[in-house]
Amino acid sequence: GLATMATAPSWLAEIQFALLDSMAEGVSLATANGELIYVNAALEQMFGYGPGGLLGRHMSIFGADSPSEIAGQIERIRVGILQ
Repeated sequence: GLATMATAPSWLAEIQFALLDSMAEGVSLATANGELIYVNAALEQMFGYGPGGLLGRHMSIFGADSPSEIAGQIERIRVGILQ
């Protein structure tokens, strides 16, 4: 099966992030509270930020949803995953 990030060797994670960085589509990863912990170059360019400029910001920066609305969406996803 496919290795998960937790069990994958470090070189595999580097390849995965290199692939994400090379994509034309915007990609981001966020914590459970919506803090951006990874953003690829395409997404930074779409929103007019330089490298690392979106890291640490809240994902509500991408749209009209407020942080509390996003928190509710994240909670519904989390509960669905845990059931």
